[in-house]
Amino acid sequence: MDAQNAQQGFISSFSSVAAVQAAPDPSCLAGGEGVAFDAGSAGNSGLQFQNNTFQFNWKTDGLASGCYAVTVSLDDGARKTAFVTLR
Repeated sequence: MDAQNAQQGFISSFSSVAAVQAAPDPSCLAGGEGVAFDAGSAGNSGLQFQNNTFQFNWKTDGLASGCYAVTVSLDDGARKTAFVTLR
């Protein structure tokens, strides 16, 4: 996921990430999301930054198989969403 803010500038500060949330989305399309839950880890320990890209290691044990919308909210109001399929 590109690490750009609402002004299209690259971000490199972990404090810029306000939240990482996931929601089940059977359609795997924007707008089909269920109730979001916090996908973050304590102190953003699952979040890494390298080469203008954030990587998030998400522990999915116990989650049902299927599609999930993972949304990263930034402190400037920008939101980035990616769809992930768990098997």
